[in-house]
Amino acid sequence: MEGIKLGPYEEPIRKFLLGGPFPDDIVVQIAVWPTKDVIPAAYTPRKGKAPGYHAFNFMIPGIEFRLLAGKQIPDDVLSSCSHASPQKLIYATMQTVTETIETFGKIMSHSKPSKSLLGSCASPKLPSAREITSLNS
Repeated sequence: MEGIKLGPYEEPIRKFLLGGPFPDDIVVQIAVWPTKDVIPAAYTPRKGKAPGYHAFNFMIPGIEFRLLAGKQIPDDVLSSCSHASPQKLIYATMQTVTETIETFGKIMSHSKPSKSLLGSCASPKLPSAREITSLNS
């Protein structure tokens, strides 16, 4: 599996992980699934989208991690860092649910079915954000 390319941010992140200072031009955001029902799925680190800076995401069931890197990260985004902000923010919003369902829908639309798995499981159908909200009402 090919990893993500962090470019010039790789070395400052590596130094931080070894006990150095947290880089000034990095934001880590953590979002938890805000409902009782969580899609039992995960994805490995992948390049995301952000206006004017780099974004990388990965998810384990119920928690999404986002790494933002760049010198053009706006101040309001910098202040949302789950590590560097004084509040140590962790988010729980329905936007996480919607974005996750959209992401998995895109992944599934580009995936090729495995012949060995086709006989052992039904075709997955992702719930909509509305269906998840109604389950938890």
